[in-house]
Amino acid sequence: MQKHSRHWRAWRRNGRDRPQSLRHASVQKERLPEFIEEAMRSGQIADGMMEILSLMPKATIHYITNRFGHCGFREDCDLLTTIIRNLARTPLNVFSRRCRTASPTESVEAIGLVSQLSPENVEKILPARLSQWPRSSHDRAVGNFPRTAGGSGHGCLLPSMIRWMC
Repeated sequence: MQKHSRHWRAWRRNGRDRPQSLRHASVQKERLPEFIEEAMRSGQIADGMMEILSLMPKATIHYITNRFGHCGFREDCDLLTTIIRNLARTPLNVFSRRCRTASPTESVEAIGLVSQLSPENVEKILPARLSQWPRSSHDRAVGNFPRTAGGSGHGCLLPSMIRWMC
């Protein structure tokens, strides 16, 4: 963990030295997956990581939304959800809007996160959307729920989804 702290201190220092640098911003964005994957490997958010991620909230949201759908462990899902919750400028409506208006593939990716952040919104969004999606999207949406089940309100979502699909 000491290595991670040293890495983040150096990263913050370099960011203060060159805040206007387009190249620096590009490097941050390119390394975003590396930062998030490192957090998932260690099981915790390193000191200073949220500062870096908050500098690029759209890229962070995009990467985490896509990554969430490929998580195999509940702990990873919980960590990604914690990162999203800690992004101060990340309103829940960004994910809810994606679930309501995006393509089935993009919506399914966001459904898992919305189910973690606000199960009530999933109950409002999914009934209408499921009727518009192909069966393969139904399968992927259902596949996102076992990894996220466990919070308040999650117990009713899966049986409700089955009802909405029929």
